[in-house]
Order: sequence, then C-alpha cells, then structure tokens
Amino acid sequence: MDTSKIGNFIKECRNKKQMTQQQLGEKLFVEAKTISKWETGKGIPDVSIMYSLCEVLDISLKELFLGEKINDEHKEKELEKIILETFEREKRINKRNIIGEIVVGISLIFLVVISILMVSYASLTYPLRLL
Repeated sequence: MDTSKIGNFIKECRNKKQMTQQQLGEKLFVEAKTISKWETGKGIPDVSIMYSLCEVLDISLKELFLGEKINDEHKEKELEKIILETFEREKRINKRNIIGEIVVGISLIFLVVISILMVSYASLTYPLRLL
C-alpha cells in the first residue's frame, strides 16, 4: 500500500471539495493534524473512519485504497490485492494486541499472588503483638 499516493489522493479530493484540513477533520471528528498525517503519507485513516472519509470526499473505498480514481478492470484487481493485504495486516496487529493484553493480565495476576504470599509470610514470621 502506497501511503504517499493515498495521502496525495486524499489531499487532492479535499482540495476539489474546497475544504481545509480543519473542516475535513471536523466532519470526521479528528484533528487537522491527523488529516495532515494522512496527506503527507505518514499514516492512513483507521479502518473505522474510512467509510465516512469516502462519503465526505465522494470517492469509493476502492479508490481510497488505490489512491486514485478507478477507470479500468486492471485497477480493480490491483485494488483487491491491496485490500486483502490491509485486512491481513489489521488481523496481525489485532492478534499482537490480544497477546500483549494476555501477557499483561498474567503478569498482574502473578504480582497479586506474590503480594498475597509475601503478606501471608510476613504475618506468620512477624505476628502482631498486642499490648
């Protein structure tokens, strides 16, 4: 996926609509710097916002993924490949996030168990004396 090409396409479509980055951001509930990040190719819109972006810019999701207007069948096939690669990348990222959450959860449980054991050991070793 060519993020620079997609960014230039978003900028071109925004300019055709005579919108500023701020105005587009307001319509999508994101900051103008987010729009700038997309347009400079430093990132792409999140999947959850792509449909709204396409509606505002009057383009198709296929055109957004390709970074240009679609005029022929060859472009359609190229686009299918890009879309599949994007969804596979999203799945891998989500899988990594889930694994990370599991590791953090297990670590927290381990820390709680260790803390309980330490408190129990301390209370057995140093019993409280009543005055």
